[in-house]
Amino acid sequence: MRHLFLFDVDGVLVDPRGYMRALQDTVAHFSTKLGVGFWPPTDQEVHDFEANSLSSEWDSAALCIGALLLARWQAEPALRLPTGWQEALALLAQRPLQVRRPDYRGLGRKVQRHRAARVAQIARHSAVRVGNSANSATLTAAQAIRHVLWDVASSDPSFVQALPAFSQWLGLLLDRTFDFFTTPITRYFEHLVLGSEGVASTFGVQPDFPTQAYLSALDRPLLSTSTCARLKDAAGRQRIGIATYTARPSRPPDGIDNPPLGYAPEAEMARALAGLQEFPLIAGGRMLWLAEELRVPVDQIVKPSPVQALAAIAAAWSGAEMAALRAAAALGLQGLGTPPIIDMEPISVHVFEDTLGGLDGIDGAVSLLQGAGKLVEWQPYGIAPHAGVKAEALNAHGIPLYPSINEAVASALQLADAG
Repeated sequence: MRHLFLFDVDGVLVDPRGYMRALQDTVAHFSTKLGVGFWPPTDQEVHDFEANSLSSEWDSAALCIGALLLARWQAEPALRLPTGWQEALALLAQRPLQVRRPDYRGLGRKVQRHRAARVAQIARHSAVRVGNSANSATLTAAQAIRHVLWDVASSDPSFVQALPAFSQWLGLLLDRTFDFFTTPITRYFEHLVLGSEGVASTFGVQPDFPTQAYLSALDRPLLSTSTCARLKDAAGRQRIGIATYTARPSRPPDGIDNPPLGYAPEAEMARALAGLQEFPLIAGGRMLWLAEELRVPVDQIVKPSPVQALAAIAAAWSGAEMAALRAAAALGLQGLGTPPIIDMEPISVHVFEDTLGGLDGIDGAVSLLQGAGKLVEWQPYGIAPHAGVKAEALNAHGIPLYPSINEAVASALQLADAG
C-alpha cells in the first residue's frame, strides 16, 4: 500500500501571521474609513472564523466590513449612500458616527449554521451524500454571509426603506470576493499580503499605495528542518507521496508557460517557506485554472469540494499536477475514471489539517475513489497547538489532535514504515 501525505498550509505548515495581520489591518482600515470606529477582529475571532469554515480572508473581511456598514446604516436608516464605494466612504467619513462593535464571532457561527442547514436541506431532498459531489446548489461562504447580513438587516423594522439599497451593497461586497479588480476589500487585502511590488507583477496594475509584503515579512514555518528532511527521505525511497493542499491563491499548474495576470503566488511562498517546493501543489490558482478550462465557477470545485481533494490525492500519487487536476474533474464532476486516478493501486491517505473544511473534501474524495473501485483508506491528523475553538471543533468530530505538524508527521511516518 502506498502512503500519500496531504498538507494544508495555514496553521499546519506555516504560521500565517501575514494573513492574520492583513485581515485585521484591512478591517481596521475600512472601519475607520466608514467613520464607525477602530474595530478589527481579534486573533481569537479570526481563529473562530477558521473553525467555522470561514477560511478565506476575502470572505471574513467582507463579513466584518459588511457588518460594520450595516451597523452604521442602521444608526441612520434614512441615509442615502452613493452607489460608488469610494464616494460612499467619502460621505460617511464626513459623517462619523461611533457604532457598537459587531459580534464577529456570533456572525461567523451564524454563517456556518446557515451553510450546514442548506447542506442538510439538499441532502434530504436529493438523497445524495453531501461531500460526494461538487453540488453547485450548496452555499459558498460569501453567499452564506450575504444571507446572514440580509437576515439581520431585514429583521430591523426601521431599516425597511433602506433594504433595496443595502442589497446592492451586499452584491458589491460579496458577489465576487475572489476578484481583485472588482472587489475593493479584496484589492486592499492583496496589497497588504503581496506588497506593492507583488501587486504590480501579479495583477499588472499601478499599486494603490506602497507597502511591504506581509507574507514575506511575517509568516513563519511550522515544519522543522529535521521533519522536512525525514519527509524528503521517505519520498525519495518511494515510501510516501507528498502534495500540498490549500485554498491559498497560487500560480496555474506546472506546465503553463506565461501564466496570465491575476494568479498570486501566495501558496508557492508558503510551500517554499516550509521547504517542500519540489512536491506538487494543489492550490487556489490551480483550481482557478481548472475552473476556467471547465467553464464552471471556481467555488464549485475548491475545497471543501471533493474535486480539489481528488486532485491533491492524484498529484501526490503521480507527481503530475495538470493530469491530476483534469482527472479529478473527470471523476468528481462526470464520474469518469482517467489517468492518473484510474492507475492508482491501494493507497492510504494521511491528511494534515487544522480545520474541518479540508477534511470534508477528503472524505468525499475517498468515497468517490471507493465508488470507482479503488482500495483507499484515510487518516486525519488535527493540528491544534492550543486549546480553543479549532481544537474543540476537531475533537468534537473525533479527529486525533497533535500539538504541531512535527509530531503528526512522526506518527504518520511510523504507520507508513510499518506498511
